[in-house]
Amino acid sequence: MNNITKLFKSYTPLQILKATVPAFSICLLYAAIIMIPGIVILLLYIPYTMYFMVGYFVTFSILSIKFNDIFVETLHHYQIDVNIDYDKFKTTMSIIMTICFFIIFAIIYFQIN
Repeated sequence: MNNITKLFKSYTPLQILKATVPAFSICLLYAAIIMIPGIVILLLYIPYTMYFMVGYFVTFSILSIKFNDIFVETLHHYQIDVNIDYDKFKTTMSIIMTICFFIIFAIIYFQIN
């Protein structure tokens, strides 16, 4: 069985939502601190926007790892289920989030250029 389905069987939806809120708020704060200077630089139209997009992609990939780490750590405050491989869950969700970030930044890059 998949770790994601095990997660939804072990925790209530309210517990999952409560674990998502602190992780999302901390990562949103980091993203805002990173994005505001970058948007100003991109609006000035520096011709090397691709390098900024690669920097954003790497930064948001690191933030996805931090998001999943905070999410799992918060879930541990409710209960620890021995049937769930939390490390594999964190890795899988980080890969999924990184792929989503890649698609988003690719769309943004092709819209700019």
